[in-house]
Amino acid sequence: GRWSATNYAKGDIGIGEYSVKLGDTLWEIAEAVYGSGFEWKKILENNKDDIGFLPNGSQALIIPGQVLKIVR
Repeated sequence: GRWSATNYAKGDIGIGEYSVKLGDTLWEIAEAVYGSGFEWKKILENNKDDIGFLPNGSQALIIPGQVLKIVR
C-alpha cells in the first residue's frame, strides 16, 4: 500500500502512552493531543531517547508500534 498521513482532530489521542500507527507523524499526533501540530516538539522532547532522525538531522522518525509518552 501507499503511505498517507493520518488526519486526527483534537481529542483523538489522550495523555499517557500512545502506540504509533502507520501514517502517524509527530505533527498529526500533536494535533490530536494538543490541538496544534506546532506542539510536536513537546512529544519529541519527552521521547528524545526513542526517536531517531534522518542522517542529515532534518526529520524525526517514528515507526508503527513504537510507544510514545504523551504529557500535558
